[in-house]
Amino acid sequence: MSAAHLRQVDPQWSLDSAEYLSETLSALREQLSEIVTKAQTTTVTRQTVEQTLLGVIMLGMSTSWHGTSGLGLEHIQGSRALFQRYIYSTSNELTPSQWPKLSFYLGLQAYWESTASFVIDQDIDKLDTLHTACVSLPVEANYVNPWTGVSSTLWVLLAKVGCLVRKRRILLRKRQYSHSRDGTAELQIQILYQQAVTLEDQIITYTAPDISPFEATQDNQTIIAHLKLIAQCCRLSALLELYRASGSISSIGLDLGILLATDGVGRSGTAVDEEFTIFDGAHSHMSYSAREPRDKDMVRWTSGANLFKGA
Repeated sequence: MSAAHLRQVDPQWSLDSAEYLSETLSALREQLSEIVTKAQTTTVTRQTVEQTLLGVIMLGMSTSWHGTSGLGLEHIQGSRALFQRYIYSTSNELTPSQWPKLSFYLGLQAYWESTASFVIDQDIDKLDTLHTACVSLPVEANYVNPWTGVSSTLWVLLAKVGCLVRKRRILLRKRQYSHSRDGTAELQIQILYQQAVTLEDQIITYTAPDISPFEATQDNQTIIAHLKLIAQCCRLSALLELYRASGSISSIGLDLGILLATDGVGRSGTAVDEEFTIFDGAHSHMSYSAREPRDKDMVRWTSGANLFKGA
């Protein structure tokens, strides 16, 4: 990874970058082979699985550093398999001393899935294992994560939104160019709509963990309160993408007002204002192919938020 950065400054590092990448792939391939071969035995240590999982995730997320055409998504299936193996190996003997490491790997996988879901086509159930692992984590096991901040669950929900957005585009495209009138496409879109409604409810009703027990980050530029705001932005971004793709699933203005009100309890109005300003500012830089109806939705969102802020 360091060589990949250096090659941007000095092209002479290009050869070293390629060699290190090749060595990394060989080492991970050897470790994966060992894990697969000994999958039915207990001889594979948890440390081996952890190291391989970390290596695959870091390789996948940094592949583009070695070449702009590489997305690293060819490694995500292996990462999921290793993650399931890791969860299985820790499920029966999870102790408080292992919580920080588990929280760390959950965040790693959740962040990668959230970015990949808007690039690759996949079913939403591919994320069920990760989602279950996140919501099943004891409250005491939540730690600040360098990738997902104070909540990995919200990033998994964002990843699920990405899956639905891409799936809907595929279905609409098929319906547009299909000459069949058997109603299959309409049925699939209706199923997708119901999944979107369920996901919307999960995003809105999800309660972020209490940040008071978290250790300080020891970084004045990245305090816990800021990570809480980022989690809120992640939630609002997930809703925005869901509504953009699916239209008005429900009373959007009311949903946003409830959402801001829920997270605003016990905090100053300034914090809530910051959250909505970030969200509203992001909208001003977006361009839509069908802007008018979505502008109407934004008016409803703004009205809902203003009702709360004026209360």
